[in-house]
Amino acid sequence: MTHSQNIKRTLEAVYKKSTTKAGLFRVSQGMQFDRPGVKYVWLLVMLLFVFSIVTMLNTSVLAGYIMVLPIPFLIGYILDIRGFEIDFKNDKIRKYNSFLGIRSGEWMPLSAFDSVRVYQDILETQRGKFIRIGPKSYDTHEYYYVRIVSPGLSKSISLLELDNYGRAKFQAEKIAKHARLIFIEQPAKLKGDKV
Repeated sequence: MTHSQNIKRTLEAVYKKSTTKAGLFRVSQGMQFDRPGVKYVWLLVMLLFVFSIVTMLNTSVLAGYIMVLPIPFLIGYILDIRGFEIDFKNDKIRKYNSFLGIRSGEWMPLSAFDSVRVYQDILETQRGKFIRIGPKSYDTHEYYYVRIVSPGLSKSISLLELDNYGRAKFQAEKIAKHARLIFIEQPAKLKGDKV
């Protein structure tokens, strides 16, 4: 079996889904909600919606409809849907961002991705954000990403997200073994993009 066939077979087993007839394997990793200024954009969406209804009821229906027009684009910005897809016919892989159903991202050669590694990310959430007594305190949550890695391109793409290092390491070893990839034992800290 070739490199891409091993990866295809393994990912189809992990995700329990098939590659399309066009040779594409796509996994949406959902909405991320981590773009800058999202809470302000959400407030703008709500205000536009309320003002458009008030405008439709009190003055001009046309003006109200015009105020509603930017809402789908603003919601598309807020949702920030990400994932990865592999084109097995052309042996390429990419991370993608989807905006209103249109996916974009840089295609890279699948053959350059020859390793699997666990990455750790830490999320801190503030306790008592609304009602707080005393100094600020935070809860720390650890997340582990199983990623396929291209050392030559200095790129990696998340395959799985787990909240337990033992399970993440087990999944990474299993994927590496079945796809005949190198398992990098040393976990790494995640910097930047989570997808």
